[in-house]
Amino acid sequence: MHKHIADAANNAIKVIKSVSGKVIKLAIKTTGSAVKNKSVVVDPTSGAVTFDAADAPAAGDTLIASYQVDKSFCRQIEVVYGNVKEVYTSVDATDLKRDVAAASTLVTVDIAASADAKLPSVMDTALPLSG
Repeated sequence: MHKHIADAANNAIKVIKSVSGKVIKLAIKTTGSAVKNKSVVVDPTSGAVTFDAADAPAAGDTLIASYQVDKSFCRQIEVVYGNVKEVYTSVDATDLKRDVAAASTLVTVDIAASADAKLPSVMDTALPLSG
């Protein structure tokens, strides 16, 4: 999970057990302790997740998380060409690359060496693209 998780009521993680197909939906908290069948705890500065032992995923299980990242650690990226506008909210270069690859008809993203976990810079003026 990303760092800087915001404490929000709708943060959740689903654990889909590979052996049984059972789905366990757990709230994501940023403080306190993990509670069996109710919640996990995420360290908001590292992104490390702590499960109750009974809910811990096993090899082959699928995890699907939905959560908010603190707004100060996100960037809104706009790509505009003519009358086409694409808007992405990103927490780092890897997140932006994944979103662009899934949805963009205008651009692709290449990440510079060791820049994958970096938050995009804030810019006062638009950056013209070429290629």
